[in-house]
Amino acid sequence: MRTVFTRRLVDFDDCFRQVRAGIEQLHALGFVHNDIHSDNVMFVDRVGGNLVVIGFDSCAVKGDQIPDKRGATPDGVCTEEFENDFLGLEVFREGLMERERALRNPAV
Repeated sequence: MRTVFTRRLVDFDDCFRQVRAGIEQLHALGFVHNDIHSDNVMFVDRVGGNLVVIGFDSCAVKGDQIPDKRGATPDGVCTEEFENDFLGLEVFREGLMERERALRNPAV
């Protein structure tokens, strides 16, 4: 589904795929982002379409102690784990879906 979002044409499914791919690359390097949300994702340029993950101040090596500054984490987690980012990705995906629904059915 492509739709207008902040004055540009956006494919929400592609947005999610790009963010997930960025996190998977980070995980392949052995790091956990720990703060995945819409404020830590941005378009590369004004044309739109290509996204990057930003905000690495909560990022750390997998297995290290979890930092005080972080986003949502699963209950009981006290170390850097990939699952921390999977939860953030799910929250990010839900936010994209909510925006897409709102744009499809604007309040009258």
